[in-house]
Amino acid sequence: MIKNTLTKTLLVAGCLLLMASTKPAAKLSDGAPSTDVLISRFLDALERRDQPALRALRVTEREYLDVILPGSVEKNQPRRKWPEDVSRYFWSEIDSKSIYSEESLLQAWGGKHWSLKSIEYERGTREYAAYTAHRQLRLTLVDDAGEEQVLATGSIAELAGRFKFLSFKRD
Repeated sequence: MIKNTLTKTLLVAGCLLLMASTKPAAKLSDGAPSTDVLISRFLDALERRDQPALRALRVTEREYLDVILPGSVEKNQPRRKWPEDVSRYFWSEIDSKSIYSEESLLQAWGGKHWSLKSIEYERGTREYAAYTAHRQLRLTLVDDAGEEQVLATGSIAELAGRFKFLSFKRD
């Protein structure tokens, strides 16, 4: 009886320890279920000149610091551990440049209805350890007068079937 109780106690304790040490799978909160949906939301935010909606399409600071930055290594390689100040610096750089790009996008493309003609990734798609990057988005858009224009913006992260912009930087 004592042996059986001890075994059950150890089994329960082991399960609890395993559950506590297992991190939930990384994901992109409020990410779009496809690039098509993400781009549709992007064009809608531009048309409405909705800066908060546009910003919500981009990875958050927490997603960048916890998933993107450490997981930006070759597939099947261990995640990189960055010093806190370096991580914050990288986030600050990408966030600041994206904020300026948001303003530019809203000024140049906002307030107009655009129809999507085609999607390209100028620098292709690359798999990293933590996510897949669809790099340097180029959208061929058509305005209401039938004129085509190319909108160049940043890259898209794909993680566990969800999609968000990494940044709105064009380069």
